[in-house]
Amino acid sequence: MARSAQATPRKAIHYPAALREAEPSSAWSRSRLKRCFDVVLVIASLPVIAPVCLLIAFAIRIGSAGPVFFQQKRMGRDGISFSIVKFRTMVHSERAGNGSITTIDDDQITDVGRVLRAFKLDELPQFINVLRGDMSLVGPRPRVPHQPVARLDCRPGITGAASLVFAREEALLAGIPKHQLDTYYASRVIPLKQRLDDAYMARATFASDIRLLILTVLRVWVSPVPDVSADADRSIGTALPGESWD
Repeated sequence: MARSAQATPRKAIHYPAALREAEPSSAWSRSRLKRCFDVVLVIASLPVIAPVCLLIAFAIRIGSAGPVFFQQKRMGRDGISFSIVKFRTMVHSERAGNGSITTIDDDQITDVGRVLRAFKLDELPQFINVLRGDMSLVGPRPRVPHQPVARLDCRPGITGAASLVFAREEALLAGIPKHQLDTYYASRVIPLKQRLDDAYMARATFASDIRLLILTVLRVWVSPVPDVSADADRSIGTALPGESWD
């Protein structure tokens, strides 16, 4: 599977001190039953997902030069790194990019990529990561190695509490000036995401995971549900002390 860079390299991001340790995840979040649930649900969905993935792969291939898939190192359970798999949504570059923050107005996003990102279809290949055991369907999003991350005692997920709240993250972040984006993301967004994920994973159950999966489908693929991103929108819209968006 070919590797590609999703974006041109960004300058190094200076993150604050390491985040606090996460609360212990619930028994369900660390159980073999959850692992079985993930595998069964992914396998059951393959007859629907596989044809969609083939169509997406064809659209990417004819839409722009470069590989169909994008891989990137992420941090997983117990600090073990793995390669996350996505559909490529940005202009291919031979130079490896380290940038992990993308806004909806990024000119490196391809036409096909904008559609995939709008409906989160670029995430579908992560079903491979679930089958491999790298990820779960529900859990905290895995961080890139250079971002501060509390050590996970459960598998990271395709969707989760923070993923649902920040479902339109790229649109929310588009209002932040580019020269402040990295600092804002490191100081505001990452800590908020961890608080949301910590609170959910500490109390997660089979029933709550089912509900979160349904809410994800409703929010991303069907129609807007009650605005669960309101708190994130208010937080994103607040400038850092002494700063202005003008």
